[in-house]
Amino acid sequence: MDVLQAIKRNQARLLGGAMALFLLLTSIALVWQRSAVQAEQASSIKVLLGSDADTLQRSLQQQNVLDFLALTPELIAVELKQNGEVKARFSPSSVQTIWPSESRMVVQAEQALTLSIWFRHPVVVVLSSPFGGLIMLFLLAGAGLLYRQRQALDAQLSGLVCMEKRAKALMNGELVSKQQNESPEVVSQALDMLVSQIQQAQQERSRFDQFIRDSTFTDMESGFGNRRFFDNRLEAALKDGESNSTGVVYLVQLQELDLVKERLDEHQVAELVAEFSDILSQLLSSCTDAVIARRSSADFAALVPNLMPREVDDLANKMLRGFRRLALPDFVDRDCFFHIGVANFIPGDEAYQVLSEADMALRAAQLQGPSCWYMYDHGVIERGQALGSVRWRALLENAISRRTFVMFTQSAVTASGSRIHHHEVLTRVRDDKGQLVNAGVFLPMASRCGLLPKIDRIIIEQLIKLLEYEKADTERCSVNLSCDSLLNKEFMSWLVDTLKSHPKLAHRMIIEIAEYHVTHHQAEIREPLRQIQSTGCQLLVDRVGQTVVGSQYINDLSVDYLKLDHSVVREIQNRPENQLFVRSLSSAIGEHQVNIFALGVETDAEWRTLKNLGVFGGQGHYFSESLERVAECTEGH
Repeated sequence: MDVLQAIKRNQARLLGGAMALFLLLTSIALVWQRSAVQAEQASSIKVLLGSDADTLQRSLQQQNVLDFLALTPELIAVELKQNGEVKARFSPSSVQTIWPSESRMVVQAEQALTLSIWFRHPVVVVLSSPFGGLIMLFLLAGAGLLYRQRQALDAQLSGLVCMEKRAKALMNGELVSKQQNESPEVVSQALDMLVSQIQQAQQERSRFDQFIRDSTFTDMESGFGNRRFFDNRLEAALKDGESNSTGVVYLVQLQELDLVKERLDEHQVAELVAEFSDILSQLLSSCTDAVIARRSSADFAALVPNLMPREVDDLANKMLRGFRRLALPDFVDRDCFFHIGVANFIPGDEAYQVLSEADMALRAAQLQGPSCWYMYDHGVIERGQALGSVRWRALLENAISRRTFVMFTQSAVTASGSRIHHHEVLTRVRDDKGQLVNAGVFLPMASRCGLLPKIDRIIIEQLIKLLEYEKADTERCSVNLSCDSLLNKEFMSWLVDTLKSHPKLAHRMIIEIAEYHVTHHQAEIREPLRQIQSTGCQLLVDRVGQTVVGSQYINDLSVDYLKLDHSVVREIQNRPENQLFVRSLSSAIGEHQVNIFALGVETDAEWRTLKNLGVFGGQGHYFSESLERVAECTEGH
């Protein structure tokens, strides 16, 4: 605004100077007019002042003198005194009173005679004369010209103001479109070109980030993750002590795919693989957090967490039925083309042991002959967790009514100074035996039963009570919100009203949501997230790198923080591809004020590597274990 203010000041000076010059010329004309009138009258009066009072009185009464005085338009009154005594007084018939604010001219003579003459203001005289009419006409014309110039300058300044606001928005990262009144047009077109180039650069950066992710973790032919991607995810699932969730690995082998490659051209093979990939994706689309990868040319793998024993069998049989829909060449034996090996796992298992067991089960299935699946008895699902949907619903509804949810927190620290940035709220629920059940176990079941909005509400209510109880503490807390809750209108209405009624606490809260839900439901959750951010809460997207997606959502949703997934952080010092991913992500958010945290940091080597890669902070057992934080305000509820 400095340039525009300078222009406005110059405009004001120009107009002021013009008016001052105009008033100066008018004043000179008025003074000249009055001087001329007074000089003429004074010369006429001096003749009269040469006589005594009686003679002067008689002379004033002569008709020619009266006519002279009457023809003087600026005259108001004439008064003759001798030694203070009024000898004569004359006033034209058209003038009834003497205005005290009018001009007065006094002429004295030697005989103690005093002649006082009152005149109208020269402005009245001049403006009432023909010369004054010309002055008025000139004044009106000048004022009109100045007004038109002022309007033209205001229009130009308005265009400049619009462009300045747009330029400042661009400097703040907001891509604002052209305003209606922008001027000059050439500068406006230059801003349009700049906006277009910035948009293209952002799209290119997003595509480049997508390309880096694809090149690092994606099999280009099938579109699934590659062996490295799957191994990272499996190790993260096995070493995630917080979730304590079980899972199943399915190894699928297309036994005669090599024969197909020998007999068909490259395009036909690619079509066959793409069709198989589509079928596998459809079969696993209903499985929450399922991971699919192509480990080798003919081997595909799927990691599916939190399956009940019966569901493991059902999914394997469903896969076999779906694979039989695949259009195979006539020279392929359909009955021997598909085989599946299945292995259960629990946190703490070694990845190579799980994959070895799945591979042994695959070989056992192939030994059995026709397309089938096989799984060794492992007994990894604990009796207390092997509940059906009905029993899970009863347990969770009882926990909701009794509010038997317990909050734990884990600190996230900054890379510079290792100070605590925020505490992430982790949730447990007590079962009917009083044992704590991890969120990784009960949240998937809560999602199946449609109870997540109720549980999220209880957790946020407890967090608000905890923050109120610890008013002296100014550190922030982050809490995970499910996509189900964000899409629930009743929950969102309650959440926004609650946060608005606690503005100071809202500024201390960070809402976490998984990257998978952000990218797959971006249009649906954009408005709910905007409402939450309007209360002062910040937005953190976690599990970044868990899936292969672009980074355009970061700017679209005004994300404040990103949190790398365990699978990216695990042994990152020995994995150049994961380091490349972090560098690519840092480059993609370089123009945005977004900080990156790393989740699951467990060793000093991992932390040093992450700091060298430019992450803002870290979280994990390397810094602190999860601490139970049950405030007095939440006990007994």
